[in-house]
Amino acid sequence: MMIVKFARQRMWFRGVGLACATCLAMGCTGDSSTGTGNPAVIDLEHADPELGEVLRSRLVAVYADPASGDARGRLGMAYHVNGFDEAALTTYEQAESLQPVNAAWPYYQALLLGKRGDLSTALQRLDRAMAIDPGYAPAYLRRGRWLLDMGKFEEAAIAYQRADALGAGPPARVGLAETLLLQGRSGDAVAVLEPINVVLQHPFVFRLLGQAYRDLGRDDEARIAMARGRSARPVHWPDPRHDALLEFVGGFGRRLAHAEDLLESGRHEDATALLESLRHRYGDRVSIVTKLGWVYLRTGRHRDAAQVLQSGLETHPESYFLHLDLGRLRNTQGDYDKALFHLQRAVAANSSHPAAHKEQGMVLARLGRHDDAVAAFEVALRHGVRDAEQVLHVMGLANASRRRWAEAVDYFEQATDLDPAFTMAFVHLGRCLAATERWDQASRALAWADWLGTHPHEVAAARRVLVDMRKVADGRVSPAASEPDR
Repeated sequence: MMIVKFARQRMWFRGVGLACATCLAMGCTGDSSTGTGNPAVIDLEHADPELGEVLRSRLVAVYADPASGDARGRLGMAYHVNGFDEAALTTYEQAESLQPVNAAWPYYQALLLGKRGDLSTALQRLDRAMAIDPGYAPAYLRRGRWLLDMGKFEEAAIAYQRADALGAGPPARVGLAETLLLQGRSGDAVAVLEPINVVLQHPFVFRLLGQAYRDLGRDDEARIAMARGRSARPVHWPDPRHDALLEFVGGFGRRLAHAEDLLESGRHEDATALLESLRHRYGDRVSIVTKLGWVYLRTGRHRDAAQVLQSGLETHPESYFLHLDLGRLRNTQGDYDKALFHLQRAVAANSSHPAAHKEQGMVLARLGRHDDAVAAFEVALRHGVRDAEQVLHVMGLANASRRRWAEAVDYFEQATDLDPAFTMAFVHLGRCLAATERWDQASRALAWADWLGTHPHEVAAARRVLVDMRKVADGRVSPAASEPDR
């Protein structure tokens, strides 16, 4: 058995002279002949058995071939990805001394040092890796990022240009644009970003464009771009070396955390594979099935979503998120009675969470129960629903359908204040303003919607309605001849 001593925030290791019990039983007491010292060995207490097995197998491999840089490096990777940073650094240094032609070992040292904020030393290790493998584009992207953080803009620009030349694509150009912005070269940043935005449509690109437009005095464009970049997260780039670490993830908590990181970065396919393997090993734990059901739903795998969510409810019948996502799924499928059943169960499980109230409102609005829908939406707003502009937009539609023009205008105005890039809210605002004969305001709302350029057919239809309604108001045609197309 492996000696174990573990706490999430209190991890420690011993270096020279300590070996795990398994290795001592094998008669492995050291490797001083290699000149690298004994491997760093973690003492864990109450560790997840899977984590203990991962580390034990890597240690056994090192003691079986103490002169192998690859075996030492893979032990370092196991320490690295499972949070034992000091042991990982020591082990990577040993691996590099045994296998100095492998760029991975100084590269991983750089990642760990960068994570702890020691950017100068991280760059030194990165330089060693790049000297061995000068064609690895992700290294230049990381170099650019760290140099930006250190305020070394000229060097950062060179790193991003080199990454672009090596085929890194949009992530390199986005990094270069960020560098140009920080240098006060907003016009040059726009020239780099606008072509990327045509293809990428990434919130972080919108955020950078918004900053550049604002610097250039292009206030309307800045307002739109910043709205579209509200949920900005950095542009992800592939890094095969970093991804190789995932092979050594041990323990349920650490693997689930990696799945959450993958979901957060938008890597749904990788997250799905990891969550499926966790479910196969650990069963229908609520932390697994809620995330797996969510990602199935997001990626259109509705049959799989229904299966995993229903299976999860057999074990966790009061789970808020399982009922919420089943409600969303049934709404998507048009099964509104079942949708409301699950959403009501979600509200009963956690009445202060806004999402279930919002989804209830969406279903009720589809059923034409507008008063009930508005009431559900108001609860969602009181509890701080994330996409409030979408809720306000549907509330506006619900009131417009009953010709409550003043209330509809108020909701659409609130929606457009929150999101000045919300084209359809401006379209509906314009139509409701026209219904109350506020012609100039209606024209301005439609002009803004037209300028946004995302829904030209809807804007054109609304303009025709506006023209026809003005003709009716002026007495030039009869009301029946200009009935709005709803």
